[in-house]
Amino acid sequence: LRVLAEWRAPVAADGPVAMDAERLATATDIEDWLVRQVADRFELDPDDVDVHLPFAYYGIDSVESVALAQALSARTGQAIPETLLWDYPTIEAVARRLATER
Repeated sequence: LRVLAEWRAPVAADGPVAMDAERLATATDIEDWLVRQVADRFELDPDDVDVHLPFAYYGIDSVESVALAQALSARTGQAIPETLLWDYPTIEAVARRLATER
């Protein structure tokens, strides 16, 4: 069969899986990216996202945590377990953990 068209989901330059985007290198980079992701997903102002509060505070469930872990893996270039957000339940803890693995 001949392919007539192919649909691809749009990927924003700052989106969670933009593979050609600059890699997240430092704990601050990772924190900033996670703050934007939480703010975007839950329609919050980034200034209202506290890096010390647990992800559960913002309503992040297992589906969202797996999606964020996969997006972080794509952005950092690291293999990240899907349980990362449960093992390290705050933005600050995740950022520190990933930054120390580099």
